[in-house]
Amino acid sequence: MTNKQLKELLDSLTLKEKIGQMFQALPQIFGEDGAITGIFDENIEVDDVISTVGSILNMYDTERMRKLQAQHLESSKIPLLFMNDIIHGFNTVFPISPALAATFNPELIKKTARISAKESAALGINVTFSPMVDISRDARWGRVCEGYGEDTYLSSICSKAMIEGYQGDSLESDDTIAACVKHFALYGAPYDGRDYNNVDMSERMMRNDYLPPYKAAVDANVAMIMTAFNNINGTPATINHHTNVDILRDEWGFDGVSITDYGSAKMCYNAGVVENHTETAQLLIENKVDIDMMGGIYGMKYLGKAVESGAVSIEQIDECVMRILELKNKLGLFENPYKYFRGSESIPESERKNHREVARKSVSESSTLVKNENELLPIAKDKKVAFIGPFVASNDLTTHWAQIHDKREIGLYINEAVNSFTDLKGEYSYSIGCPYLSDDEELLEKPESPCENDVQQYEKQAIENAKNADTVVMLMGEPHQLFGESGSRTEITIPEIQMELLRKISKVNENIVVILFNGRPLVLSELSKLAKSIIVSWYPGSQGYLGICDMLFGYTSPSGRLPFSFPRKNGQVPLFYSNIATGHDHEEGQFNKFTLRYIDTPNTPLYPFGYGLSYTEFKYSNPSISSSTLKRGESISVSVDIENIGKRDGYETAQLYIRDVKAKLVARPLKQLKGFEKVFLKSGEKKTVTFEITEEMLKFYDKDCNFVAENGEFIIYVGAHSMDNRNSVKFELI
Repeated sequence: MTNKQLKELLDSLTLKEKIGQMFQALPQIFGEDGAITGIFDENIEVDDVISTVGSILNMYDTERMRKLQAQHLESSKIPLLFMNDIIHGFNTVFPISPALAATFNPELIKKTARISAKESAALGINVTFSPMVDISRDARWGRVCEGYGEDTYLSSICSKAMIEGYQGDSLESDDTIAACVKHFALYGAPYDGRDYNNVDMSERMMRNDYLPPYKAAVDANVAMIMTAFNNINGTPATINHHTNVDILRDEWGFDGVSITDYGSAKMCYNAGVVENHTETAQLLIENKVDIDMMGGIYGMKYLGKAVESGAVSIEQIDECVMRILELKNKLGLFENPYKYFRGSESIPESERKNHREVARKSVSESSTLVKNENELLPIAKDKKVAFIGPFVASNDLTTHWAQIHDKREIGLYINEAVNSFTDLKGEYSYSIGCPYLSDDEELLEKPESPCENDVQQYEKQAIENAKNADTVVMLMGEPHQLFGESGSRTEITIPEIQMELLRKISKVNENIVVILFNGRPLVLSELSKLAKSIIVSWYPGSQGYLGICDMLFGYTSPSGRLPFSFPRKNGQVPLFYSNIATGHDHEEGQFNKFTLRYIDTPNTPLYPFGYGLSYTEFKYSNPSISSSTLKRGESISVSVDIENIGKRDGYETAQLYIRDVKAKLVARPLKQLKGFEKVFLKSGEKKTVTFEITEEMLKFYDKDCNFVAENGEFIIYVGAHSMDNRNSVKFELI
């Protein structure tokens, strides 16, 4: 439809029809099945909802969706949108978001989103509530599992890659879907790590550290943006005019659709900041929020009343509805409301096979080897290996967001994965050893125990298998019930019952490899003493155990780099590498009482941001810079040689960090990631990696929140991780 036709359509709608476009409903309201991902108020009051509603969330049945669309169009001129949470894959499930960030490979990340779009679009889905780009530096917060880590730059790169993958070259294509970036804004920074809690933050910190990934999404032409649950400096994000209008709409020029999170509009009243829901409706409109997800605020009862009283004008309503119509038009729904309902079976098996190959490749690229004492890994193909741990009993290495629908592919069990390798000649045993959690753990939702009756028998069998093995592979970590939405924890540790099993195993066999399944950075101090090798695999998806076997037996090498700093102790969180200089900074290894330090543990993480080993070894040398001065509007380059001095081929991720040594009245971070390059080097091969340095890379928000680059001295570090200071050069901006 042309813009003129859209305007004519808008003008033909009644107020009830317009407001209906602004309400998003669960299928349960129509008596249909669907996932419930929030508080469901079955008595929500929306008049004639089937004829007026604009969009549906959380349906996963193509034929039921098609029938609902047909039923709706019997009395409406405007087709429905179907929106779902497609977070890390649909039929093919990829590693979770922090794991994708760990690949430091935006092209691979983009490819996973492209595949997710193809698979979900075939089912009938038009919009995904992804990517989640909330910066979080507090591992207690359960939803770190959905984001891309602690770093602003890396998260921004991932944000762009995901959106380009979902949306492709054009939303008109029948295998692309609209992306909805979330949660705007600052959702990942609650002051105590508890989900939904308040955020208090300075304007400068917000702009320097937390807003850039959202801005990257807007610059990538993201179709939608979702408001957050949290308050920002006392005002709910959903009705925070400064972020929603001053920054998002006016400053950044976002002209797409804005949607509330599930029920967040209704929460404004619960937070005690409005007199009633009618006032909330008025404020939502003033904040240019177009769709209310399952809050019931956008209905005739509240929004209609606000229009009737004159608090909201028809022109304001029209502005919101037009953005919704424009999105539906970009998706081609007016020409063909049924274009997406081809069914998952429409994707040929040859293409599905390719999707699985990408998912399998993603496992080794996202998994991070953080320890490999005595080169225990990879394991020779003729060794006796005991696989031990509760995850021996699991073949579904995915999270809640993948498990809310039944269309996903389920992976192999570890024994099935091992048996699929025809050239493995060793002896392999499998024992559960213990449950995921002890019986006395108090959780609203607990994983089903893989142990039946006498747990001691499972432990006894595991210890016996460990005694008879050359190498023990412990499959352990957090069950997915311990993280995600409402999954905040005060103790970010591996469950004690699993650690107790590890201690007992270590007494009978010291050759222990740990494959860690986790949704957040964990305290691994004791584990790192007991295990000789550790691979952080996060939740690796439907090809998980095949990809893990690829690494264990040397068919591939883990090449991930940590997107989070891993603490030594719980008390270190929030923990992140890009700390602001204080004037009392502590130098590790030297004692000075009056410095920024803990008295009982080092300041440093156990494993720093950007860290990761390989099955080979790399040497950095010859750092050089093209000029010691950078003139405004020009660029300089910095180079370093990287040599593979080990016996195996492998990937290395060279990381560029910059420090602004002095700034006017504003202390700057000790380091900030500003670039990276992932290179493949054969054994003995050497390559020169070069980065371009521009004035734009040096800009920040100063004391008056002006975005500037100030003259002065800068230090560049090119190395293997955020604590690698071996290769540095200096230059001056003039």
